[in-house]
Amino acid sequence: MREFPVNFYKHLINKLELPIIVFDSQFNIQYVNKAIEKFGYEAEALSGKPLLKMFPAHSRILVKKRAQGLKRRTVFRTKLLSAEGVSVDVELSVDILKISQRNYFLMEFNEINERSIGEKAINLINSGILIVDEDGRIVFRNAFINRLFGVRKIYHITNLPKKVAEGLKNAIEKDISTGEFELDGGKFVGFNKETYNEDGRRLYLFHLRDITEKKLMERAMKTFDKVSSLDSLATGLAHEIKNPLAGMKLMAQRLDRELERSGDEKNREYIKRIVKQIDRIDHLIKTLFSQVKQHTVDFEVFDISKVIEDIRQFHENELVRNGIYFKLKIKTDPYVIADPNQMHNVFSNLILNAVDALKQVKGERKIEVVIRDSNLNCPICGAPFKAIDIIDTGKGIKKENLPKLFYPFFTTKPEGTGLGLFLVQKLIKENRGLINVESELGKGTTFTVYLHSGEAKNRGCFSK
Repeated sequence: MREFPVNFYKHLINKLELPIIVFDSQFNIQYVNKAIEKFGYEAEALSGKPLLKMFPAHSRILVKKRAQGLKRRTVFRTKLLSAEGVSVDVELSVDILKISQRNYFLMEFNEINERSIGEKAINLINSGILIVDEDGRIVFRNAFINRLFGVRKIYHITNLPKKVAEGLKNAIEKDISTGEFELDGGKFVGFNKETYNEDGRRLYLFHLRDITEKKLMERAMKTFDKVSSLDSLATGLAHEIKNPLAGMKLMAQRLDRELERSGDEKNREYIKRIVKQIDRIDHLIKTLFSQVKQHTVDFEVFDISKVIEDIRQFHENELVRNGIYFKLKIKTDPYVIADPNQMHNVFSNLILNAVDALKQVKGERKIEVVIRDSNLNCPICGAPFKAIDIIDTGKGIKKENLPKLFYPFFTTKPEGTGLGLFLVQKLIKENRGLINVESELGKGTTFTVYLHSGEAKNRGCFSK
């Protein structure tokens, strides 16, 4: 294959919008492209001239220091002198070139103007900015849009998830200024729309926010209200059932003694079975009664990661025996305020549920516990929550079962009582936290527990 001539590459580099300078180890300019003209210089006139004269005195030291001993690409900000002697803020990218055993340096210039600063600021905000024209083409998007939807190539609203594309299209056509939509996997996105004209065309600016945790809080508060009413109902039922149950058992035992005297062993066997079932109901009632009553909570600030690690060590043999990989990720300060003993009970229950779910699947068996900052604040005092995710790769939970998970006696386990998650939610509520569950069949389940940050000890819900 014929190689392209050097002039071809020079022509190509001259087409670039960013100014590029190649200089040697003595800081003499060897080549510069035409884009340097935006700073008032003539490209040809700079060849062979000292590079450092293009910078004010205080910037020369920085440029020289960064280039000398350079081993890999470096990026930094400094001042550049235009041909008229005006100081300009620039971002420089310097990389090393080896040509014929000699070291050269390639420098790119990027002027830091109001627009570039604005774009960088917009790319740093924790919400999405999307500008769309009347044909659905995306004129601008910030970095958060890619993170929010997990999509890289976005040129048209049809590149977005189907529900989002349909929602934005509907907002444009029907002039809807605000709304929200639910994505697959339980994520919620809210938006505000503004319309404006630029260069004779109509544009639509969408401000999109991940409102998942806000929706979860609303859902959790509604569930807590239901559970509170169930507490009263369960307590009343426990009292009402125990008395007739005790009478039934007493009569069954008396009948058993009569049958024993008559030698009727066949019917005695039936009576024994009746007594056994009465005892089982009595046990359930006692368990329910002990769990619905108010618990004493001893609040203290502690490291929740140590509780998780203690649970992992205690169940290590079972994890290994079932081929389950357990990983703990700590992405923030792990200190929370709650009752450590009750939280040990809560997370033991959730982790063992994950183990049971993984026993039923083939392939990857993994539990990941992630301790992270949350965008969610306490609905009562406004203090920030820490979030603890318990993620498993189990078979998942049917969508219609998700709202029932925390109800007493609801269970999908053959031998389960349906009181485990009921107690979990009750303890979390008494510890002034929240819990949420997300699940997808065939992919797994994530329980998220929200607890107050340790910093909230003397304020909000815990102020004296």
